Amino acid sequence: DARLDLDMALALLDPTDRAILLLRYQAGLDYRKIAEVVGCPMGTVASRLNRSRIRLRSLLDERPTVWEEKPSLTHPIVVDQAPAAK
Repeated sequence: DARLDLDMALALLDPTDRAILLLRYQAGLDYRKIAEVVGCPMGTVASRLNRSRIRLRSLLDERPTVWEEKPSLTHPIVVDQAPAAK
């Protein structure tokens, strides 16, 4: 299943790189906003995003042998979470 492959590949990325990818492509944030959320310069966001896309493509091309690492399938990034009701 393509979704499971993507989840597993994302789980193998560095947590900050994964967060930057998810903030860009899932949350739709621009580089400036991602830089604010992650706490790094926009140039760093751009380079990490590029490196993450290359690594993600590599992981997806290498499947299923890379899945032997058994990554966690949780993504520790939550964007625009509503405050808890009191």
